[in-house]
Amino acid sequence: MSGRISRFNRNVLVFFLVNVVVLELAVSYWPDNPYRLTGWDCTKTFLRGGACCDSWQPMRKALELVSQENEKPLYSAIFEDHYLKFQYPLTSVLLIDGLERWGGKRFIGDALLNRISWYMVWVLIGIVLMINRSAARLYPPRPRQTGSSGEVWLTGVLIVLYALTFYPVTKGFILGQIQTWITLMFALAFLCWLNGYKTWSGLLIGGCCLIKPHFALLLVWGLMRKQWRFAISGLMLGLICGLVALGCYGLENNMDYLRMISFISHHGEAYFPNQSLNGLLNRFLFIGNNLEWYAHQFAPFNRWVYGASILFSMVLIGLLLFWRPSRQHAGLTLEYLLAALTLTVVSPVAWEHHYGILLVMFVFIATWAQGQSSLPKASYYLMAVAYFLSSNFFHFPVALASSRWNVVQSYLFVGALILLLLLYRLRNAAETTE
Repeated sequence: MSGRISRFNRNVLVFFLVNVVVLELAVSYWPDNPYRLTGWDCTKTFLRGGACCDSWQPMRKALELVSQENEKPLYSAIFEDHYLKFQYPLTSVLLIDGLERWGGKRFIGDALLNRISWYMVWVLIGIVLMINRSAARLYPPRPRQTGSSGEVWLTGVLIVLYALTFYPVTKGFILGQIQTWITLMFALAFLCWLNGYKTWSGLLIGGCCLIKPHFALLLVWGLMRKQWRFAISGLMLGLICGLVALGCYGLENNMDYLRMISFISHHGEAYFPNQSLNGLLNRFLFIGNNLEWYAHQFAPFNRWVYGASILFSMVLIGLLLFWRPSRQHAGLTLEYLLAALTLTVVSPVAWEHHYGILLVMFVFIATWAQGQSSLPKASYYLMAVAYFLSSNFFHFPVALASSRWNVVQSYLFVGALILLLLLYRLRNAAETTE
């Protein structure tokens, strides 16, 4: 057993130092720099446990209103009268409804929910470590000494460091976002998939759908790839919980959710943390507010932005479902990640914290790649660029908000598209190899 660090881990360590330490020092000590915020600031805030109530406040208000007699349907009332953007289906309210019935209002307070989320981030890191070990077992690294006990420990430490400095994950917690729970469920679902527990994987994706219904694209993908246990278990959970929400909160309130998501798809958000094509185009055309978020308004409707967003979604979803479908294990696993990334980037509103699921993808890809002797160097370069763009927060692009160069504000979206391209390359390489 060699005592030397493998070349791969050495490169990963150097990249971490450059990506986090050097970048942090450069931004902090650059003279006369008014844009000093970095992802490291979010890491420090997370470690202190500081968080807001971005999801919890509108969810509590929805629970309050849905139990009252209202002149308007729920989503209209909460947006028009209370200036809150409650954008989840009523199946998501079942969760806090149950917590309140069980332990009273203190069980749905910001302090407890954020404390749960704080622990969930640490559980997420543990699951990501397990994904690394499962992937290393299924696709053994080359050379073999990379599996030594010292290398395993070093890999684990590096994964923890990368996870704690992965901006979309820490940002989700700081906002007080239920996206932290979704990211955890997705990571656990992928771990179950890797280890052959496809029914459990489907149930966990079904759980994601209760909060973010566009995760159903993963279940549709499962049906088309004849992954019956995975797809049917998720769809059944969604159906059962949907019927419960229908019985508890009424048909009108549930149908109003469809009107609300149609409205969002037509308008979107121009605020720069919206890392989607919709956000990029709204900012480029100076539609809506780039630098401030308003709880009582969305971007004005523009037919070109809407049309481009719909076309973009149709192309990417069509590629996922119909272009060179995988049949082998590695190819299907990479397609699983492709489906999750596709459903995120095609959304008209894809906030920075929605990309927390990319942490799972990077860890799996990096582990799987070590077992591929013929993988071109270009794939590693693409992965490094995609990670650099999607794991960091760059403050300086806000200075470009009033110019056409504001496209630079969409750096995370670009990083996600590069990762999407990389996943297609790796999927095709896996099919050829197997």
